Amino acid sequence: MYTDSDKFDGEGSNSLNFKLNIFHITCYNARLLKGELLRAFLIMLKGLARDYFYTYCHERQLQGWKGRQSRRVSITTIQS
Repeated sequence: MYTDSDKFDGEGSNSLNFKLNIFHITCYNARLLKGELLRAFLIMLKGLARDYFYTYCHERQLQGWKGRQSRRVSITTIQS
């Protein structure tokens, strides 16, 4: 359902907006609820983008799951 080429890696001409559109369409087709999107977000990341998420954003995501203040994860650029 979700191919490796659909994933965002943060390198080259890989567009986050384009990959987010693919992610949202895939989640819609899979009938995921809005509350499930953040948990499914990791599906769309690979390489440096996934490393960045686990290094800088993972703790915030866990806090959101525990019912604390909800935060949106926004990855705009990833530097090596």
